[in-house]
Amino acid sequence: MELLRIVAMLLIVLSHCSVYGIGNELPEGQVNPLSIFNYCGNLGVNLFVMITGYFMVTSKFSLGKLMKLLLQILVCSVLLFLFECAVVHPQKEISIAEIKEVCFPVKYYKWWFISTYVQLFLLAPFLNVLLTSGNPRRIFAFVGASVVIMLYFRTHNFPLLLFMNLYALGALVRLCLPESAKLSSKLCFVAAGGLLLVYTGVLYMYHHPLPGLQLGNLVRLSITSSYSLPVMFLSLLLFVGFSKWKIPHNRLINMVAATTLGIYLIHECPGLRYYIWRTLLHVDECVGKSYEYGYCFLSVAAVFVACSALDWVRGILFNKPIALLVDRLALPVAEYMLQCAKRILKW
Repeated sequence: MELLRIVAMLLIVLSHCSVYGIGNELPEGQVNPLSIFNYCGNLGVNLFVMITGYFMVTSKFSLGKLMKLLLQILVCSVLLFLFECAVVHPQKEISIAEIKEVCFPVKYYKWWFISTYVQLFLLAPFLNVLLTSGNPRRIFAFVGASVVIMLYFRTHNFPLLLFMNLYALGALVRLCLPESAKLSSKLCFVAAGGLLLVYTGVLYMYHHPLPGLQLGNLVRLSITSSYSLPVMFLSLLLFVGFSKWKIPHNRLINMVAATTLGIYLIHECPGLRYYIWRTLLHVDECVGKSYEYGYCFLSVAAVFVACSALDWVRGILFNKPIALLVDRLALPVAEYMLQCAKRILKW
């Protein structure tokens, strides 16, 4: 599962290289070479949420973990804002709205994924009651209903519903799949690889149509949108494959996987997105060159490694102080407030 975190984050970085590094505003006759990988971002997000459901469905809600997560997000938000003011936009005027966003990044959706993930974290105890009720029909009914609602309402307007559905799928793999030993990781990887080729081929033909064969925009949306059933099915295949893949403990994999959230926060920071891909790496200038794919993939690897190293340093500097702050101050205060609330409700 730790290796899967790394794979998921690589897919997300690849998608962001396409969206922010190159974009679609290109001269006539030029096509974004990475547009055929635009579904990779949604694929990576799906895998991350499934991993959360896989682990959290059998664990108890931890107020301390939530506080440490929120403080990690706050530290990254402040540090990245200071870097942006000092290096990226040294002469810009700072507004009250920006300060609010920096200090309360979850509330103001500085990172949409993080805000939705925190909401899911708070809902997890209630989802776990449903998913561990011991009634498989109820679980599958919940997943089926959420899929129908997701497709009807298009969850880019309500991503929490998508996250709840993915959380339930990850939990189902943990709770129900061990009873079926016929599925193997090799079979899942072969099927997932075939789907990857099909999706990539369809998107390539959309952007490079053959004479007399013009694919509609609906075909593209059915693969690249956030509520795509094909991408969800591909995510499930990859997830099951990794869950069945038995590999020995690897310290390097665990160390890199621990930085994946930091990689997301750094390279997806609103004030740094275009600075990283266009000002530092000049990814947009490689379009149409013979080395465009090679340069883009090297840029993705460089961003991944650099952000992982930066988050590793942040962890060394701030993880212990954050843990001490939560354990010695924030957690006791929060527990005392909960006890007071219980007494008031009882009264």
